[in-house]
Amino acid sequence: MTITTPPIIGINAGIREIEGPGKWFVTVRTTYIDAVREAGGIPIVLPAVEDADLVDYHADLCDGFIFTGGPDLDPSIYGQEVHETVKNQLVAKRREMYDMSLVHQVIDRKKPFLAICLGCQEINVAMGGTLIQDIPSSIKTDIDHGKTYDRHDVVVEPDTLIASLVGSGKILGNTSHHQAVDKPGKGLKVTSHSPDDGIIESLELEDYPFGVAVQWHPEMIYEEPTHLALFQGLVKAAAAGKTS
Repeated sequence: MTITTPPIIGINAGIREIEGPGKWFVTVRTTYIDAVREAGGIPIVLPAVEDADLVDYHADLCDGFIFTGGPDLDPSIYGQEVHETVKNQLVAKRREMYDMSLVHQVIDRKKPFLAICLGCQEINVAMGGTLIQDIPSSIKTDIDHGKTYDRHDVVVEPDTLIASLVGSGKILGNTSHHQAVDKPGKGLKVTSHSPDDGIIESLELEDYPFGVAVQWHPEMIYEEPTHLALFQGLVKAAAAGKTS
């Protein structure tokens, strides 16, 4: 009798300095872990290692991946000067280097992923896209995208992978970001937007088994079937990849 184990979903971790200089901790919000488990996957947390061979090992080890939220990428990696609002909230360089390396390794292997907030921006930059560094100073909008987990409408385009999961038309997302996708990277298709200001809310990687990137935070509202469906889609794709 063959026993099929659930797919392993790797969740990249943040790095945070706590209790003074040199006190660096690996951190990840437990809702990412809980959402994967609720969707039927086995969650494991991936620390930001500096050894390239270990990044490769992480990419081989997991059947699917979640790229999590966090601070801002250094704009120099997509060819821009640092905006004033970004200077004091850059992601730790160790994490940035690990994340971008892992993103490339995962995509090279065509493994399923769900990228969230910073993760969405990392996917876009990895594929050659750019970011709006600061929404409030760049776009006229009545939505406070930076307000922690405030809810607003997201319009999902029909005939897209994400529409097959959450439905097309309006859904209610949440928000906690001051940056967003500007120019989409190569091979990335815009699949949803904020109807009030046009901010890109999700992307998908075309000609790819399961490559979904969302600007909102479904892990914070995964109890809602619409948002749990994103994690279920990831787990299903990862399971299919295990058996193919």
